[in-house]
Amino acid sequence: MPEGSEIAGFSGQPVVLLRHTGGGKPDHYDWMIQEGSEPESPLQTWRVMVRLDELKPGDWFIAEPVVDHRAAYLTYEGPVSGGRGEVQRVARGVALVRGTEIEMNWNGRAKQRLVGTKVDDQSWRFAVRE
Repeated sequence: MPEGSEIAGFSGQPVVLLRHTGGGKPDHYDWMIQEGSEPESPLQTWRVMVRLDELKPGDWFIAEPVVDHRAAYLTYEGPVSGGRGEVQRVARGVALVRGTEIEMNWNGRAKQRLVGTKVDDQSWRFAVRE
């Protein structure tokens, strides 16, 4: 899904939420947003402990940035190389990123607006807004 992709009339960057299990770390979700307009542009990735597509206004979560991932993870499900567990896609959609604000449309459902605040060098706090 390249830049300019559209779901339910909402355009933006491809986004995916993968449930990551096993591999010696606590189960978590990998939240990935494609950074560029080329099909192989990398995915900016954060580790989160909650399922973002189910959050409602007033909820918040902590996101820890991790290394960018390959674009293949927009559609990949299965084992991760090096015995690092498995991933399963739980949501996909499009995101419009404006600085520290991210507007998303998950699976063609209603829009979700997140506002981020940097907590420290390692993490961000995102709040879900109306």
